[in-house]
Amino acid sequence: MLSRSKCLSLAVAVSAVVAGVLPGAAADYPDRAVSLIVGVAPGGGSDTIARRVAKVLQEKWGQPVVVENRPGADGTIASALVADAKPDGYTLLFTNNGFSLSPINMKVTYDPIGDFAPISQIGQTPLVLAANPSLGVSDAKSLVELLKSKPDAYSAGASGSANSTWNAMQQFMKATDTKLVAIPYKGAAAMVTALVAGEVQLGFSNVVGIFPHLEANGGSLKPIGVTSSARSSKLPDVPTLKETIGVENFDIWNAWYGMLAPKGTPAEIVTKIHKDVTDALNADELKQGLAAEGLDIIASTPDQFKATLENHLKLYAEILKPAAK
Repeated sequence: MLSRSKCLSLAVAVSAVVAGVLPGAAADYPDRAVSLIVGVAPGGGSDTIARRVAKVLQEKWGQPVVVENRPGADGTIASALVADAKPDGYTLLFTNNGFSLSPINMKVTYDPIGDFAPISQIGQTPLVLAANPSLGVSDAKSLVELLKSKPDAYSAGASGSANSTWNAMQQFMKATDTKLVAIPYKGAAAMVTALVAGEVQLGFSNVVGIFPHLEANGGSLKPIGVTSSARSSKLPDVPTLKETIGVENFDIWNAWYGMLAPKGTPAEIVTKIHKDVTDALNADELKQGLAAEGLDIIASTPDQFKATLENHLKLYAEILKPAAK
């Protein structure tokens, strides 16, 4: 039988939980700067969204939330760094669907499920196939006709060699029976810069990273099509590749963004971060800002995000493994 003092302590603890007060390690979290590790160079879609989220969290927490760019190896450098970090909530990963693709395409030093504590999937956006104006095409059909007339005469950029933009380009060539010289870059910003400069003539990029450079926003790049099954609300006049040239299942390469912590991060800290992130995503300032970037907000729970990661790993493995050597 519990003593009166133990009963009182238990009642206080229960009351704290009911009141929404997080116990233990989360009570004073954060009490110093938090590092948000991003596996791309500054300026890409992941970096842009990460900085928007970091700004709101910094204001909410009253502590610096520092975005650290660790580009290279299709995001695996950043992922490995966070997997090996102290699980105290002060080193977090902001990533994209390359997180699910990289372990299938290359050897990694971490388990994408077992070595992380998912926090939330932030949102998603389709990829855009865009062309440099020097190519002289205005739609997908004329593009395919041009590429078929001159195999290997044109180059296409991707923001990595194992991520969704790379695989979208490979699927595009296979589905249209065309040949391009595919060139990987270290992040979306580098690829878009190369595309604008004419270093490559075509490229896949997420809407967030490429929108400022599209004709619709006063830029020079011509949007040819989007990978989503329905048109993007950000680019309503740009057709899907499915409706123009009949490419199926292109939406599996849509870009998504999410946050994770190292495995072993106290559950109450993960819960607090998740609550603060989703509160921020549902607040007008961040919600409207991300929508303006072309992002559809998801704000999933940690368990939902984990299930998404598991499903994506399985799906990508089924699609890509048969082609692997």
